[in-house]
Amino acid sequence: MERFNKQFGALFGERVESEGDEVEGVEDDFGKRFGWIFNAKKAADFENITLDECYELGVVQFLNDLIYLKEYESHERRMIKNARNSEQ
Repeated sequence: MERFNKQFGALFGERVESEGDEVEGVEDDFGKRFGWIFNAKKAADFENITLDECYELGVVQFLNDLIYLKEYESHERRMIKNARNSEQ
């Protein structure tokens, strides 16, 4: 499990803030304590299924959901940053 967490750390709690407040690879306490449940809840919401049903998803489906959600959040942050920069 530890090897899995290290290999997929960016999906389970490691965060990158667009404003530079956090450094890539730095895991906050919330992510360290609740990363699995937080990400499972996000995947369940995305799939529109219960949390229990989410735990029954295949590993590939779950990881694909997380990759999509992380990339989408990153895309949204870039769009917001670009919009703020264009206003100035």
